[in-house]
Amino acid sequence: MPKYFANFPKTIYNLTDNNTGLDVVTNIMSKFSFEEEFKTNTTVYYDYLITDGETPDMVASKVYGDSEKHWIILSLNNIVDVASEWPLDQSSLIKVMDSKYYDNADTANTGILGSQWAQGNIKSYHKVVTQTILLNGTKHTDVYEVDANTYANIASTSIVYALQDGSGVQIDTTKGVKTYYNYEIENNENKRLIKLLKSEFVSPVEEEFKRVIA
Repeated sequence: MPKYFANFPKTIYNLTDNNTGLDVVTNIMSKFSFEEEFKTNTTVYYDYLITDGETPDMVASKVYGDSEKHWIILSLNNIVDVASEWPLDQSSLIKVMDSKYYDNADTANTGILGSQWAQGNIKSYHKVVTQTILLNGTKHTDVYEVDANTYANIASTSIVYALQDGSGVQIDTTKGVKTYYNYEIENNENKRLIKLLKSEFVSPVEEEFKRVIA
């Protein structure tokens, strides 16, 4: 991070009301970001799956050989708040759930942790419809969120329809639920897939950063 802010412009900041505490400070309000067109250009980046416990600086060190280049990773993926937008390791996620669902579990009185409450309580109900092309086994699944009453009346069915080409399609209807625990796990996992700038574009981006931010 020190290298990142080294290129930021300086500004005069008054620490007192009588101008006796003037100081030169780094203007951290300056901002650099990739253009949307650049971020969607698949020729300049590749997908990367964050492993449990990896931090932005660890990823930068591994792929770019410099942990200070983590700002490139964060900017390319529109990540502003690492604490909430970067995947947590399992133990940290459990602690977040313990805190987030503390009141729901009434932990102070019951002794039940928030993460334990999350495992035992349903957040959403779902109708699951899977279509299978019998000729090649290709499957497509749609999940629809429904209310508790609709969920209770969903019957599991499996129907085969004949197609004109002689094959058929099988439509299976089932139902399922998602607990608060699974919801948090899923949200966390969805943060793992990020974009990484290809190494050959790192130097040009750094030069552009210096030009824009100065």
